[in-house]
Amino acid sequence: MTRNLLYILFVFLCLSACKTKNAFKYSQDFVTKEKSLLPFIEITENKVAAFIDEEKYDSVTIVATQMETRIKNLVDSIKAAPAPEAAQGEKFKIDVIKYFEFMQSVYTSYKNYGRAGSNEVRDIEIEKLQQIVAKKESVTTTIQTAQRSFAKANGFKIEK
Repeated sequence: MTRNLLYILFVFLCLSACKTKNAFKYSQDFVTKEKSLLPFIEITENKVAAFIDEEKYDSVTIVATQMETRIKNLVDSIKAAPAPEAAQGEKFKIDVIKYFEFMQSVYTSYKNYGRAGSNEVRDIEIEKLQQIVAKKESVTTTIQTAQRSFAKANGFKIEK
């Protein structure tokens, strides 16, 4: 009887450890994906600024579309993969998707700006972009809170 109890406890602990490991890996994968975009974001932002200064709106559209597609592909891969088998796994996956979709919306806005046929339409697109960018801090806070909550629910700490 005691032997069976020990075996059940051992199996429970192993399953719990696996879930923690899965949760930690999912969280780290999110960070890796986010960091993988940073060089492309920097290059794209610099190009967009230069093209706007030079009034090369077709070029703005091209580089913005490339970045938008890069992020869309990332979002699609996250959506296609299962949520981690961990506490709050599905919720964290949804929060990650929302975060990357927000990032994608910035480049969609740049693309729309580049495609605008007149200065009046560009002004409207700039207003839309400003509204998107104004949400950046809130979106960042939301994903950080979600990640901390996910980590806490699964018994690991987030590296800073």
